[in-house]
Amino acid sequence: SFVATNEEMVRYKQVPFYKCCLSFHNFMDEERQRMEGIAASNGAVCVSANHEACTHIVVAVDSAELFNCTPRIHVVKQEWFWESVALAACADESLYLLNKVLLCCLHITAVQCQMLLCRNKVDLLTAQDRD
Repeated sequence: SFVATNEEMVRYKQVPFYKCCLSFHNFMDEERQRMEGIAASNGAVCVSANHEACTHIVVAVDSAELFNCTPRIHVVKQEWFWESVALAACADESLYLLNKVLLCCLHITAVQCQMLLCRNKVDLLTAQDRD
């Protein structure tokens, strides 16, 4: 009978960050280094946020900072990282996304990004007030 935790099956299990290139942002150096070590031991490659292979930017806090990134990069809260480690599987990024209003991707111009932020000013303030 099939059992997912069977020793035979466990050897085929992927590590949580298989094929993920992570960048850690807004962390104290010591914490960032500790997280980079944990990430590497769980299959990740740690890169800078502007590296072409970057797949995830892990952010220490939900701040009002803008990230210039392509739409393929997941900008997630640090809870995503810790949940993935605890699950021993890559958690669903959509549950841990940094407030989308705060993101400015390269596929829109700086003017469009500014307009987006102005239009969503109420949402931005509401998101900050919730924390």
